Amino acid sequence: MGTCVLLIVLAWNVVRFWSTTAAVVMSLVAAVIPPVAVVVANLGALAGPTAREDRDPSRRTRGINPPPDLRARSGEPGPSDASLRDPGDSR
Repeated sequence: MGTCVLLIVLAWNVVRFWSTTAAVVMSLVAAVIPPVAVVVANLGALAGPTAREDRDPSRRTRGINPPPDLRARSGEPGPSDASLRDPGDSR
């Protein structure tokens, strides 16, 4: 941001006395820098998980994997397989 402000200040307070075209070009460059910086900064956010994150489960974000069933660890009886089946299923 400081570079953009410096370009504009120099363009219209110093450079315009020698070349108005150069001052306009400097202003255009100063106007293009912030949008280009935003695009470059957001490229990583659009790429998705990297191969390393796919292989390493500790790097995955929370909420993707369902939490483990706590009843299975505590020894409490959980729902039986029969209660989870579709009533129309003939297995």
